[in-house]
Amino acid sequence: MSISSERTAPHDESTFWLGNLAAPYVLIPFLAGGWRFRLPGAVAAGALAGAGLVCGFYNVLATATVTSSMLGLPEGTPVTTRLTQAYAGWVRQQLLGAGGYPWLTIGLVVGAGCGVAGFLWAQGRARLVGTLFALTLVVEPLVYLTGLDALVFPGGDYARSVWNLAGWALEAAAGVLLALAWWRRGRTAA
Repeated sequence: MSISSERTAPHDESTFWLGNLAAPYVLIPFLAGGWRFRLPGAVAAGALAGAGLVCGFYNVLATATVTSSMLGLPEGTPVTTRLTQAYAGWVRQQLLGAGGYPWLTIGLVVGAGCGVAGFLWAQGRARLVGTLFALTLVVEPLVYLTGLDALVFPGGDYARSVWNLAGWALEAAAGVLLALAWWRRGRTAA
């Protein structure tokens, strides 16, 4: 049973909700990695930031509200047993991808990589890294507008509604502004 996605994620597949934008999932770990850490700390900060974002989106805390009947357990099951099974199911789904995508694993790996990129950018070693990261915010909306997302995620061809277009336009604008700012920052630092 997919408890976490049934109870916490939006269901209308034609609506693109802002939690699906890649921007926070790459920028926050990137910025965490660029925060005055040495390289191992930047990797850990990026990975933890990525995992934290996934835990927040899939509301890991709501897993504690799962009832015994939702898990197929008899009424009167001890709370520790219910919580253990509920969180084990959440981990199987989010970390291992049982019945879906391993978003927590993806968050950890992408977060760690973004942490390294943030570290390099903060050290002034890679002006291009910050610019390329910012441009991912421009590429993502293009993927959705062209329908290429449906090739990777079945049912992911989102409607071109006003709300979806506005969200993608804001993400692309933020990407362009960040790319320009980070490119200029690198030029002035050099």
